[in-house]
Amino acid sequence: MSGSIASLSNASLDLSYRPESYFWPITHETHTIAAIKGERRRNAIREAYDANRVTALDEYYSTPVLQEADRRALGMLHPSFMGGEYLPNRQEAEVEIARITIDSTTSDVTSIYAKAGKSRIYYRVVDEYGGDTLSGKRTRTSIRPLSLEELLRFFLGAWSLQEVLEGNNLDREGAQDFTHPSSEFCLALGRKPPRHKRRCPIRQAPSPIHSGLLRTLDFSFRSS
Repeated sequence: MSGSIASLSNASLDLSYRPESYFWPITHETHTIAAIKGERRRNAIREAYDANRVTALDEYYSTPVLQEADRRALGMLHPSFMGGEYLPNRQEAEVEIARITIDSTTSDVTSIYAKAGKSRIYYRVVDEYGGDTLSGKRTRTSIRPLSLEELLRFFLGAWSLQEVLEGNNLDREGAQDFTHPSSEFCLALGRKPPRHKRRCPIRQAPSPIHSGLLRTLDFSFRSS
């Protein structure tokens, strides 16, 4: 994948893009959504907030970490409900800055967590299988937030998206439909969002992270 990322420098994508911070104040709404591990639950609560129709049941399902019995019950409804539910718990003050969900049977999620230290930011890539799907360096630090190129190299170096796609016999179009990068934080802005809009709108233009991953896939298939 690294060669594909390097090829992106010739595309209309700013690999030097670097957010100002991962740790600015966020609304209760954004904090609630970002804390939910399960992808299906996260999407359901996001839609409820957007429609201004959060119910007591929604509040129940917005629990960040489910008990094992509840995870099993969701999985019995459909295996895709397990997606994200088996990610490692985040440490205190640790945030998820990006995730990729794939359209596997169980909607597996791989994420990057970040935590601010005294003088550095500490990152780790995590999966739902105790690290079994990770094959490269899983942790790193930086003084400033990562540039888009640094984030892509770290994420896709720790977790081989190429192997996932090849294992599912996907062509370029299928690969883009199969992967769903996302972030609850406004990484696309490169600055703190306005106080009245701390969370990125759902129908915003693709963020640099999302665009970068899709461009990486595109160049990978062109060169294969």
